[in-house]
Amino acid sequence: MLGSTEEEAGRKEEEMEVVRIRAIDVYDNIKNYGMWDFKSYSMCKAEGDVCLDALKKRIPISPEMMCDGDYYFCPACKSGVNQDHNFCSGCGQALKWG
Repeated sequence: MLGSTEEEAGRKEEEMEVVRIRAIDVYDNIKNYGMWDFKSYSMCKAEGDVCLDALKKRIPISPEMMCDGDYYFCPACKSGVNQDHNFCSGCGQALKWG
């Protein structure tokens, strides 16, 4: 059985492959069917940005401690987070404790 770090790396590789395949499909449609225009470009860029943002949320970041030391918040969206959660319930950002 793979360790959790190896499993996460494998999942991230699979997700990147999906993004790469989607980008190739979009490029092929544009190239083969002459669909290159501003609307197509805007749609491609928007899809890519959404995918990139989702992948960035999978990279764990350390929560920030509030002034009294008993509470923490997500640095991405500023929602309060519990120490027993690995993801922010507000935005889905992966959290790294310790």
